[in-house]
Amino acid sequence: MLSKRYAPLNSEAPLTLEANKLLAEAVAQFDGKQQRIRDEWRTDSYVRSEFNPGDASLRLDFADGRWLRGDAQLIGTFCASDNTFEWAWNNPRFPSHITRDSLRVRNKGEELGLAYLRKGMIPIKDETFLSYLCAIALKVTSAEGIFRTGGDDVHIFFAVRNGAWT
Repeated sequence: MLSKRYAPLNSEAPLTLEANKLLAEAVAQFDGKQQRIRDEWRTDSYVRSEFNPGDASLRLDFADGRWLRGDAQLIGTFCASDNTFEWAWNNPRFPSHITRDSLRVRNKGEELGLAYLRKGMIPIKDETFLSYLCAIALKVTSAEGIFRTGGDDVHIFFAVRNGAWT
């Protein structure tokens, strides 16, 4: 949960009014948007997730036999063993059609002078900072929510939208 403004790390210069406004709005909106995605997409109860990079879609399967399909853009990956987050735009193995939203975040970082949005790989000191990055990505991309999946060491983050139940 991201309930208060998280101070940005290593800003090269004082934040502009525009940057302060975007960051404050991102943090203020994050918990509510994430709760809506948990409620509407039932992200706390799926039994299997599958990302199709061909059409940039995410499918969530549920124990009751229903499934949900939505559009997904890869935002980045977090490696717990070394506490690093890599923005999807930085990884040459990912095709550009699934990293467009991540690139939008980088471009906003360029525009606002936020180093942690412009560097391809950044250290993560705690879950709060990881949520802070997700809040910014959610705000910049106008997605419905951020979906997190993966195993014990590697966590994958997607900006999701347009969920439809089947």
